Amino acid sequence: MTFPPCRRVMGLLCLLLVLALEADAIDDTACDPGCQVHRFTSVGTPLTKDISRIFWWPEGDVEELSLVGEGLEVSVAVEEEQRNMWHEIEVKAEVEDVRRRLESYSVIIPSLGVNESRICTHPDCGAMGVGVKSSISSLWALQCSVLPCDCRHNAKYCEGRRGGTTRYDCSLEIASIDILKDCSSTKDSHHGMKMVAPIPSTFALDCDKAPEVEVHVSKKARRNRFLLLLLIAPVAIAIAVIAFAIVRWRNGT
Repeated sequence: MTFPPCRRVMGLLCLLLVLALEADAIDDTACDPGCQVHRFTSVGTPLTKDISRIFWWPEGDVEELSLVGEGLEVSVAVEEEQRNMWHEIEVKAEVEDVRRRLESYSVIIPSLGVNESRICTHPDCGAMGVGVKSSISSLWALQCSVLPCDCRHNAKYCEGRRGGTTRYDCSLEIASIDILKDCSSTKDSHHGMKMVAPIPSTFALDCDKAPEVEVHVSKKARRNRFLLLLLIAPVAIAIAVIAFAIVRWRNGT
């Protein structure tokens, strides 16, 4: 049975419309247009959440990715076909249900065949977290639930973000602690600046003004306050008892 030409054309148009709508739906859910991309050599995440996600885009000259954590020191070779694409790095923390104490953690990168798990023996394992480092500076996206749209739909644009061998005018200013340094360099784009905190800290990027941050008191700080109260309480009670005894003695005489 054959359809008249008019019906055949209308059916084809309807089919193309449905396919186009499906494609748009896939694109909308497959990447996050608001997920910001930054250039770093290494990033890290504390094990304070059940699951943390980091997205990594190695460019054409990246050869290796390193993973560092308690009991973890792994290097992963990056092949040619694994470059210029997004890789999802998932860091999972396993905790006890009762005490919420960190028992173990794992780092999973399906696209690179990485699935590493480690037991936490150090009491500050969670605060130490997991560090991820590329052999040279790469593109990273943090705190994104799905892949960033950057690079994914325009890989050539991201490939072109590497600079040539030239002079880079650079200055570092931290007015609140009176720091002003010249960091200009004549080296190539692999030269960079490293900012490292002794423990995991909060950094805000691409902000015109300082964001508001909710301050959480660490378990160690709460423990120190409790111990201080334990020391102060007996002294305060002793002083009160002595003062009461002195008052009674004076009243009695």
